[in-house]
Parts: sequence; structure tokens; C-alpha cells
Amino acid sequence: MKTILELQQEIRSLRNDISKMDTNLAMIESELNSMQQEKIRKATGGNQGIEFDYDSFQKLASNLPFVNHVLSTLKEEYPCKLYLKCLLSLVWIDEDAAVEKLTYVQWIYGKTVAVQGVSLEDLYKDSVQLDKTYFLELVELLPQKYRGNLVVDSLVVAELSGTFTKESLQFVGNLCGILGVNREKLNDYSIIAKILLNGNKKKLQEKEGEIVFSNQNILNYYIGFKEMNMMLDEMRNIVFKESRMKMRDFEWKVRQNRNVKEGDVIASYKMSTMELGSSNNGNKGILAAWAARYDDTVIEVKATSSGTLFQLELYGVIYGVISKSYDTKDAVKEWVKKKREMELKS
Repeated sequence: MKTILELQQEIRSLRNDISKMDTNLAMIESELNSMQQEKIRKATGGNQGIEFDYDSFQKLASNLPFVNHVLSTLKEEYPCKLYLKCLLSLVWIDEDAAVEKLTYVQWIYGKTVAVQGVSLEDLYKDSVQLDKTYFLELVELLPQKYRGNLVVDSLVVAELSGTFTKESLQFVGNLCGILGVNREKLNDYSIIAKILLNGNKKKLQEKEGEIVFSNQNILNYYIGFKEMNMMLDEMRNIVFKESRMKMRDFEWKVRQNRNVKEGDVIASYKMSTMELGSSNNGNKGILAAWAARYDDTVIEVKATSSGTLFQLELYGVIYGVISKSYDTKDAVKEWVKKKREMELKS
């Protein structure tokens, strides 16, 4: 049972969170109100603004290099609408590269089965009137699972202009405050957004790789497991693989999860091969026996790359995998299993 002091601390923390949310909501509402009349004139035709060919967005969206979107798993229509309206509101805030932005939102819309009864055009017009009530509903109704993706998508839409406008930056910042996304997590999401915008073929820096690895649940939807595995293949390197039956006196020279440099001796063993022998009466076949042949030559295994060494054994085979320091043995083990399954199928 919690003490009175602990309960008081929790209440104070909750009040602070509510106060911060109120501040963020007030800032968003103020920003939206300052642009509201101009937006409504554009939406209703008072100022013609930009005429969009929504049919063309479907064709353009089909060429985007992404696989799927997390909204395909959300079956409730209203939270999906809230999600999409948030992104569309960013188009209203900064209409530079509006076609590219609406094409990206069209791709998400096309993956969102729950809202196929309402057009993207109608959602776009509705998104001009977002207010404090909308954001309260967003916090209440959008499940936690989808919030990281919403921030990533907001960053993608905002950055499609080439540069962040002050208004877009404030909007995304306040959105993070409302959704409880801290500065560190926002930085992670911005790296993911840049990968989506620039493509994932470039060599990732150490910190970027760590962010990608820790946010696979988000990135998997966009690039698919095949591309994700290609990125992991670049990160991981099998430096040793041998059946235990073919070795004796095997010994790791480096402890688990230790950093090694290229050329370091990481293990040693002697060969032990099985040969088909014969029975005492010289007959082969049913009476044949298997005999071991030993070689006393010590074989040293050297690291072919630098990184963190992960040691594991699967199905009687010993593996040495060099990866990044932020990788985990369980993740490496699953990766090796999948590679083995693919090899058996091929």
C-alpha cells in the first residue's frame, strides 16, 4: 500500500502533467485561431486557394516505396479520422509542397480500411477546423501504440516542404507535449522520419542505427521486414559457424558481449571428424562402425570485423556474430534462426 507522501507526490505530478497539457492545448488553439479565417476562406471557396486533383493522389501514392502503415491495424473509424486530420492540418499550416504532402497522406489513407467511407477531400476540409476539443479527443481515443507513428508522420509531412516553418515546428512540438512524447523520443522519431524521406540505403551512423534498432516496431510497417532484415544484415556479421561434432577442445577466448577488433583471436578448437570404419570381421554395411579421427592442430578463429561479439549455439552449431553494442543476444539468436530457415528453403 502506498504512503500518504507517495500519493501526494503522484497527485502533484499528475497536476503538473495536466498543467503542461493545458498549456500545449492553449498554444495549439491560439496558433490555429490565428490562421482560421484565411483557412476557412480557402476551404469554402471565398479565396480559391489551390485546386487539387484528388484522383491523381491515388496514382502518385501507389509509387511511394513504403509497404504498409500501422493504421491498417486500427479498426475503429473515429480514431483513424483524428489521426489523418492531424496530418492534414499540417498541410493547411504550410501549403508549400502541398501535392507531395497530400500524396503521402493519401498513401496512409489508402492503407486505412476503417475510413474508406469518407473521402480524403472531405477529411482535408474538416481538418481546417481543429480546436481544443479535437486534441482532447485525440489524447483520449488514439491508443498508445499509434502515437509514435503519428509523430513520425507529422515530421514527414512537415519536412516535405524542405524546411520546417516556425508554425509547423510549433505544431509538432505542442503535439508531442499533448501526447507525452519527450525531447529524446522526438529526436528518435525525427531520425526515423529522415530515413523515410531520404531512403534507408545509406550507411547508418552508430547513433542512427541504435535508434532504428530500438524502434523496429515503428519502422517495420513502412519498409517491411525484408528491408528491415537487409538493414540488420549490414549491422550483423557471422564470423564463426561450425558444428560442435566436428570440433573438440573448443574454447571462446573472449567473453560474451565483449567488444573486439578486427584480427582479434576470439576462439580456438581442434578438428574432430567422423569416418566410416569397419567391424572386426572386415564386413561393412550393417556391422560398420563410425570412428572419430582427431587432428591435434589448434585452429584460431579471428574476428573479421570490429564490434560486439555475441556467442550462441543452435541445433548443435556454434555461432559467433559481431554486431553493434546496442544489439541483444536474443535478437541475434532470432536473426540467425531466420537465416538458417531461409538457407534450408533455398
